[in-house]
Amino acid sequence: MKKLLFLLTIVTLISSCKKEDMSKYATKDELANYGAKTFNFDLTFNAGDTYQSFSGITGYEPGDVVITFVYYEQLGGSNFWVQMPVIFNNYVSLIPEFSENTGNLFINTLFADGSAGSPWTSPTSASFKAVLIKSSGLIQHPDVDLTSYASVKKAFKLID
Repeated sequence: MKKLLFLLTIVTLISSCKKEDMSKYATKDELANYGAKTFNFDLTFNAGDTYQSFSGITGYEPGDVVITFVYYEQLGGSNFWVQMPVIFNNYVSLIPEFSENTGNLFINTLFADGSAGSPWTSPTSASFKAVLIKSSGLIQHPDVDLTSYASVKKAFKLID
């Protein structure tokens, strides 16, 4: 009888334990990609604009790095991205800057020859990728070529 009472007590204790909600923890895939994350966005530059901003980078902390790429062309069915700063369409310099406090990103534009004023005469849209690389990710991948989106994507197993 004591064994039965003991067994019932154990079963009651085990069944009354509350299971923890595991959704608040990172998954294996999320941990593998924790070193970096891609943010895709489009900006439209209107006549007279000298910059546009993007504030959608989340998870930025001081010490992290943000590298930016602009969609350049499609060849043979593949999209090609080039890291900024870059001269775009032979007449516009695209120069990124980001706040090391918040991660807010600005894409500055000027004439490729350096002359003053806005290079835009009509609305022009472009596609961008900003890659947030955590400082821990840089430690894990010290030799990654940060000038190549393909290399960054491969090293950090990024998902577009």
